[in-house]
Amino acid sequence: MAKDLRVLQAMAGPNPGGAEMFFVRLTRALRDVGVSQHLAVKRNAYVIEQLHHNGIDPEAFAFGGMLDFTTRAKLRRSIDRFQPKIVMTWMNRATQF
Repeated sequence: MAKDLRVLQAMAGPNPGGAEMFFVRLTRALRDVGVSQHLAVKRNAYVIEQLHHNGIDPEAFAFGGMLDFTTRAKLRRSIDRFQPKIVMTWMNRATQF
């Protein structure tokens, strides 16, 4: 079952907090049970370093403010390429995109 599951997770939090730390732990656990994942995270975010430390390579996006006109289209293309069964967003900023 886990091997058939494709999950795209989007996390736009830049700083280490409870949600970001849980995101890192969850992505590692899902990887360990064979879930295919694509991770979209905020550029220069704390989680990138943590994911790399765990052997996970996320895709970085700006996830900027109201003047960010590129992230939405890039995230849509990422979703179209990966074809996830589940898209899971973390926090308001990622969900807005």
